[in-house]
Amino acid sequence: MGQHKKVIWALGFFGLTVILVYCFELYKKSEHGFNTKNLWEITEAIFRFKADHRSPPNNMMDLIPQYLSEMPKTRLIGYGHWNSSLVEYYSFLDSRGNADPKKLKDTGHWIYDSSTGKITIDCTHKCFAGFPYYDISRQLGLANTGMHFW
Repeated sequence: MGQHKKVIWALGFFGLTVILVYCFELYKKSEHGFNTKNLWEITEAIFRFKADHRSPPNNMMDLIPQYLSEMPKTRLIGYGHWNSSLVEYYSFLDSRGNADPKKLKDTGHWIYDSSTGKITIDCTHKCFAGFPYYDISRQLGLANTGMHFW
């Protein structure tokens, strides 16, 4: 192979690598939007359940079908987790009411604390915006809206 063809091949390979990295970053951004939307839907359902029953649901299945048609999935393939609609039930909050990373298992599933009605994503990886997924609602400024994600 001539020197000219090697340079063209190397430039093509480099260009393809750049495109793949860019597409992967776009995919991670789309995951972020998908997860934020699903977290919002679940939180809204919990909020409506609380309004009707004066307490948070004991189990996420209490929300189906009246408040949610099905349990939405997390989408974190870009962070090493499978898509999941599984919910784990345990207290994940610290003494200030924030998600405590030491209590997380990094499964990529939803975590729900029925005593507080707070839900988040059990993922310690940082999203494209630079903060961990478990802290998504606080970082987006949604924690004080009355519809708490975490």
